[in-house]
Amino acid sequence: MKNYLYSTLGIAILIFGLSSAAQGTLVGDTVTIQHFFPTINNLYNPLGDTTVTEGDDDTARYSFLWFDVYTVNVEAQQILIDFSTIAVWASGDATFNGLVVGDLDDDSGNALSHATFSTNLAGWDDSRLLLGDDYIGFNFAGLSVTPNTYIDTNLFFPIEAREDRLDQDISDPQLAVPEPATLFLFGSGLLGFGFQARRKIFL
Repeated sequence: MKNYLYSTLGIAILIFGLSSAAQGTLVGDTVTIQHFFPTINNLYNPLGDTTVTEGDDDTARYSFLWFDVYTVNVEAQQILIDFSTIAVWASGDATFNGLVVGDLDDDSGNALSHATFSTNLAGWDDSRLLLGDDYIGFNFAGLSVTPNTYIDTNLFFPIEAREDRLDQDISDPQLAVPEPATLFLFGSGLLGFGFQARRKIFL
């Protein structure tokens, strides 16, 4: 019975470990932050390269004249964009007016697979998010922002990158990967089962 218990605990620990390793991290990597306008090929403001750290010490700022317009904070698996002024992003003949974050392979060299986002920016939709192997772009053209407007983006770097990731829309349900929390719950269930088996020994 003890061997059975140890086996159950081992499986639970293994599953928990796999859930933690399923997603890579950008911490320690150097990423490129740039603003492009009026096309995706025209560099307007090179915000620079930054080494990703936990917290906001690596925050980059996009300024116009004397005003900070937005900040970009790249985290382990997130990009947090916060706007700090009232602005209307020029469009007209422009096909792109926004941010591009590049060199987004994780600490194991895995390519960016897909992304999800949450935002309170009116008019924002999936079509404004550009996704490549190692970059992500945010097209603000024609949109209006106010202080406290934000875009929070979650990045995913599966161990096995999908070959068709460039052709898929970010909302494609086929791109979903198991959440670490789901695997953790499964592992916790096995762990509880093991403790229940142990408890029965002493009844």
